Amino acid sequence: MASVVTFAREHWLMIGLLVFLLAFVTVHIVWYIHPSEAIDTIADLDRMLQDGQPTVVEFYTNL
Repeated sequence: MASVVTFAREHWLMIGLLVFLLAFVTVHIVWYIHPSEAIDTIADLDRMLQDGQPTVVEFYTNL
């Protein structure tokens, strides 16, 4: 047990980066499995905006 604590104290930055990487990968896997709802038509957009739920609008460009 003491060797694990010693390792953690000596390599805290590496452990922190690995935890961050694991969280980052987990979030992206969840977003891949459950993508946001697609909006195909203007009627779909109007329905979502008038539903009473908060709406996040994303805009992507290559400029």
